[in-house]
Amino acid sequence: MNKNKTAITGSFLQELKQSFNDARIVLLLIALLMAPLIYLTFNRLFQDFEISAVGYQHMDMIDQILQGKPVYAPLSVEFSAVTYTPLYWYMCAFVFKLFGASFVAARFVSLIGTIIFLATIAAFIWKTAARNLLLAVVAPCVILLTATVPGYNWWPTEINVNGVHFAFVALGFYLLQSPLTVRRTFFSALFLCLATLTKQTGMAYVCTAGVLVLLLSRKYAILYAFVSLIVLLGAFLVLNISTHGEFYRQVVTSNQGPPWLLSRLFDEVIKENFFGLTGVMALLTYIRIALDLKRKGGFKNLLRADYFLCATGVIVACIAHPKYGSGPNHDVIALTGFVICGSIGLYQLTQLLPPEFRRSLLISVPLLQLAVAGIATINNYPKLLIDSHDRIKNDEIAAVFSKGQTCFYATPYIEKHFGQLAAGTADDEACKWNNGQLDYSSIPDFLSTPFRRQAYDYVIIGSYRDPQHPVMKTIMENYQVIHKLPAHPIYPWSESMRHDCYILAANRLLD
Repeated sequence: MNKNKTAITGSFLQELKQSFNDARIVLLLIALLMAPLIYLTFNRLFQDFEISAVGYQHMDMIDQILQGKPVYAPLSVEFSAVTYTPLYWYMCAFVFKLFGASFVAARFVSLIGTIIFLATIAAFIWKTAARNLLLAVVAPCVILLTATVPGYNWWPTEINVNGVHFAFVALGFYLLQSPLTVRRTFFSALFLCLATLTKQTGMAYVCTAGVLVLLLSRKYAILYAFVSLIVLLGAFLVLNISTHGEFYRQVVTSNQGPPWLLSRLFDEVIKENFFGLTGVMALLTYIRIALDLKRKGGFKNLLRADYFLCATGVIVACIAHPKYGSGPNHDVIALTGFVICGSIGLYQLTQLLPPEFRRSLLISVPLLQLAVAGIATINNYPKLLIDSHDRIKNDEIAAVFSKGQTCFYATPYIEKHFGQLAAGTADDEACKWNNGQLDYSSIPDFLSTPFRRQAYDYVIIGSYRDPQHPVMKTIMENYQVIHKLPAHPIYPWSESMRHDCYILAANRLLD
């Protein structure tokens, strides 16, 4: 057994060395291209604050767990639940207990998930495209570049569920490559269930992967279905019972409120992302499908994990992204599917061509796709870097909290970060949407009570400042603007905490 393992390892290293020698210069150029992304990662990773309110919202959910409270609870002055499934927050809470609560620790959880995700993409192609190192390197680089496009929010280090969710999805489908075994089927079902427990769109991947397993093997389909049912049903019952039904209300029904916008499907999902960011690999995917359908076996040739990953990603993107309040992160798995399928398709296509064309195509086409993705990121990259203006802004906010009891309206956790009590909830998804329309008539009055009583010495109002919002109206009646923290001088609209922030003092302090 040990001799066999040694032989396999030696063969792997020999093939890796040969692949590197064949494309050494190109790989070095790619490494130089990736250097700005490595810098961006370290630029954001170790900051002790956020430039987006989203990060504070997720930190609040993690803190809820650390306090021993139900992760989903009814709306209150102190708390408004984020409507995702909770696994990422539990993972962060575990890390916090080991190393202490911090923005850095939460970002590390996302980063580790991202590394696993990118490594799985590379493994997909390495295994299927005759261990072509260039294709295996370019594919994850393309996906990483898309994270710098506007709307993707640099998810590799964002305090959010996405990096971990992508990792579980990719691992789940990677294990479904033939030949299926009991172990691979079991862990595939488990990982895809964990993807669902990280973000509810994972349910689509559980279902379509189950269809693939059923078409390949009825015996393994029973195992897959059993594991999926036990994990998901058990998790649902535990979460729903422990939160007195709030899990179902927050995660399922609350997400039905915001409307679905058809225009976003064509403009953002199909045109900008599918045909824009990964258009070269998408075209190669379609060519590969046509070639597979013409080969012996026809439709059966499409019963592959990478095809099902891509198809499900497209479905999820087309359903979830156009929804109001959603964004391009729902498209990442679809883009990943195009890149994996297209890379494999490119390799298969070159095997049909004369040898003198193979090497040039296997280098030029991946570089073309990398260039297309890179061009889309050029203008947005500087906006992603946290700079001195962001640090000064955070110091100015901290100074307000040091003067007295302060509420940063509609930005949870930041009060706890500065050593004060949670405050300033504006609403939640369930109370502000009615039949797909924004409706403030159901926002409970108790959210306005602390401001009516002037419970806080100071209130900071940032990007969330709709003058028609009932809580906002109450604030303006009982507080007066005394100072403005100016927006970021270069990128004032790029992130919510970079907007103009207004400092208001209670009327009782000004009398």
